[in-house]
Amino acid sequence: MTSNSDNVKFAYWVPNVSGGLVISNIEQRTGWDIDYNRKLAQIAEANGFDYALSQIRFTAGYGADNQHESVSFSHALLAATTTLKVIAAILPGPWNPALAAKQIATLSEADSNITQALRGHFGFVEDVVNKTAGESRKRWTERIAHGEIAGNAWTEIGDAKQDVFSTRISKKGDRLVLNGTKYYTTGSLFADWIDVGATGLDGEGIVLQVRRDDPGVDVIDDWDGFGQTLTASGTTIFTDATVDPEDVVVDDDKFRYGAAFYQLVHLATLAGIGRAMANETAAAVAARKRSYSNAAGPRSSQDPQVLQVVGRIRSNAYAAGAIVLQVAQAIERAYEAHFAGHADLEEKANAIAELETSQAVTVVTNLVLEASTIIFDALGASSTRKPIGLDRHWRQCSYPVVTQPTHL
Repeated sequence: MTSNSDNVKFAYWVPNVSGGLVISNIEQRTGWDIDYNRKLAQIAEANGFDYALSQIRFTAGYGADNQHESVSFSHALLAATTTLKVIAAILPGPWNPALAAKQIATLSEADSNITQALRGHFGFVEDVVNKTAGESRKRWTERIAHGEIAGNAWTEIGDAKQDVFSTRISKKGDRLVLNGTKYYTTGSLFADWIDVGATGLDGEGIVLQVRRDDPGVDVIDDWDGFGQTLTASGTTIFTDATVDPEDVVVDDDKFRYGAAFYQLVHLATLAGIGRAMANETAAAVAARKRSYSNAAGPRSSQDPQVLQVVGRIRSNAYAAGAIVLQVAQAIERAYEAHFAGHADLEEKANAIAELETSQAVTVVTNLVLEASTIIFDALGASSTRKPIGLDRHWRQCSYPVVTQPTHL
């Protein structure tokens, strides 16, 4: 079925729930797993469907004993298609770091470049959510609601000093301008705004936002790392870029659990990469017909030594995901403490969030890195062929790993 008219749009209900789409005793003939739905979305797109509508149902409604969270699931469908638009059903109130972590992991399973490129935006939005009611929060909430995205420009290299930025604002006539160079400005090439760490007029640390399309902003796509190659983590140069005084805040006024939150995005990304490895390895072993001359089974899928590797990768992915959700709960408590109006409680919750995140980093990174190495033990020499690209998992997880003090 193809839509040939601008006035007619076709959509289908996404079977992201068990039990089928209607009340019936007939055995369900559609799948509700993610692989089935990816293929279904691609078929719908190829046949001219414009929208996919993912569902949310109350427990046991219409026989849906199990269901995938609709927003996370929709991310996977978007990553599998090019023109299909996905509308996700939601219930008011479930949004919290745990749900965000699940969504980021699901999106990272499909393509971790996307979550890495949006990491700065996720943190920026979290900061806006933490702002007190006022003109700044209203202005940025409206911009975000209209789909505007923020990249980041914080890191400086060379003789960069701790807690001091060479990038700074100054007065030029009757306006504020920004000058300096930033590196690893992940996602800024794709953004509408760039969130910048800089030095203020009086030498204080400040945070500000500038338009990506300002004539004084030059984002260079010079990232040449072997991992996360599509994140545009290159250089940004500011030359008398215009700064709105209303968008300048003191660094200390940003949300207090920021370090833990940004780490959570990294951890959820790693969990998604681990899940992708687990699923890809299991599918490859199941499809493999060749075996070794001294193998313990006629096929790889019947060889206990190979299955041990498959199980280890799956276990690593599961453990990484479970740890990420535990960390997310600590960050949720820090968020709630911020609005409780109790300074001591907030400080304690922030400290615990930082501690839980730091504890998780070493373990999660080791789990996922190990999985990315032993994946080849399950598939033999042919798995090293470049077109298969299994080495991408190690490269993709190595980048977020080396950006944090994992083994100190």
